[in-house]
Amino acid sequence: MKAINGGYAAAEFRHANGGTIYDAVTANAPTSDGTGWFASQLKGKVQARALCVQVS
Repeated sequence: MKAINGGYAAAEFRHANGGTIYDAVTANAPTSDGTGWFASQLKGKVQARALCVQVS
């Protein structure tokens, strides 16, 4: 499988009294081997999502 596109779904997105975003996503990119996707968030939970195709 090879990841051809991807993104994320943030489970939490809090603000500090309408100001600074606490749970900003800090990474959203394919894995180094190209077979998946990763995402990370400062705090809270984020879910990586990938669109993959079969390669022969």
